[in-house]
Amino acid sequence: MDSFEANKVFGAVLGTVFVLFGGSLLAENIFHSEVPEQPGYAIVAPEPTEGGAPAAEAVPIATLLQDALTARDWKQREAAMGAAALAVARLHRARGLPGDFEPALEPYFSRPYTVINADRIGHAIRAAADDALSRSDAKT
Repeated sequence: MDSFEANKVFGAVLGTVFVLFGGSLLAENIFHSEVPEQPGYAIVAPEPTEGGAPAAEAVPIATLLQDALTARDWKQREAAMGAAALAVARLHRARGLPGDFEPALEPYFSRPYTVINADRIGHAIRAAADDALSRSDAKT
């Protein structure tokens, strides 16, 4: 390759870089976006109205989810998500919905992660639903 062809190749590469860089500067000026005052995914938990603060163990689920979203590392996120899952399962039981289970966090097989015992919860809810269905079939 002689020097004239090399100059053409280098000129084409340099010209492409200038066009792309100039296009990005132009696009940045045209499609400028402001930084929001509040971060996205803000979950607002309702404040307690009657009788003051909620019970000590009853941290609002929205607060737990907000903690998971703002966690600095996976361990903090895992702890917040586990607490939120346990709160939802306990709320399920407190509302009298079907299923006889005790929610708990368990290790995920041999990995260093913890998860809620969703398989047992699912089986308990399914068994209660099947039992209710069989009772309604027996009545008809």
